[in-house]
Amino acid sequence: MTKRSPMARSYPVRVAGLYRGSALHAHRHVHQRTPLSSSHFVRWLTVWNCTVDEMFQGPVAEHAKVQGARIAWAMHRRLTGTDAAELDALITRQTG
Repeated sequence: MTKRSPMARSYPVRVAGLYRGSALHAHRHVHQRTPLSSSHFVRWLTVWNCTVDEMFQGPVAEHAKVQGARIAWAMHRRLTGTDAAELDALITRQTG
């Protein structure tokens, strides 16, 4: 995968503690204009995992992928108010 999400590209900045702002607030604005579906979150998590695997190895990579799964699940739940079987299945496969 050659295209990376802005969030995936900014991971080192957030890890360093330099990121400030509300990701939920920003995504809520997007969701109000164009509703985000479970497929958007599945795609984001897939790109996130590929990007992490390209940039990191070992415990750091595994921690980043678990955090990404938590972020995707929570963001989807807060924005849509529902669960998504497709997203849940991906997270279950990933976190085991």
